[in-house]
Amino acid sequence: MKKCCLNCAFCVHYKKKTIQNGLQLYNQDTATILSSEERILAFTDNFEFIGREIKSQKLWENEYYQKLDNLKKGVYNHIIGGPTVLDLLEKEEHYRGHFPLTSEFGMSPRPSAPDVDYLACWHDLWNSQNKEIELCSLKKKSKCLFFYPYTRKGNKSFKGCEKEREALLDLKHFNITNTLVIAGIIISIIISFW
Repeated sequence: MKKCCLNCAFCVHYKKKTIQNGLQLYNQDTATILSSEERILAFTDNFEFIGREIKSQKLWENEYYQKLDNLKKGVYNHIIGGPTVLDLLEKEEHYRGHFPLTSEFGMSPRPSAPDVDYLACWHDLWNSQNKEIELCSLKKKSKCLFFYPYTRKGNKSFKGCEKEREALLDLKHFNITNTLVIAGIIISIIISFW
């Protein structure tokens, strides 16, 4: 397996949404490991899974505002009637930003979407905001201190992966240190016999 970001368990799909509950704001964050299908798409430079909900929400909003614009231009006057149109426009003005005319336009409710949607390294070594150049570089071989193959993740949490990665690094350092010490002893014995 090539040692690159897309093959790493710490390459996660991160979504953040700020939710207002009364006067309080709180963040709803999710960080999920990329699925096998998403990894396959990413290796073919297809990152359309990033921001899919945001794009869907924008399309819905564009449709809503187009219908609102048509309402203002009088396109619906013959269907709804002039005075009713004025009431609807007043309702829209009063509840601006909350899409109050959704049912009048025969639209489904506004799709939910996160505020932020991107790929992120668990250790925040990189943070891509869907910039195509950066995203395409994720499949290049890289030297990363935090690499841990996603195939080893299994059911472990990210913290479990991190502990196992640290244990493997400690074992590697232990073996290197012992090898160097033994090599040093052997070299000093050989030198002492010369």
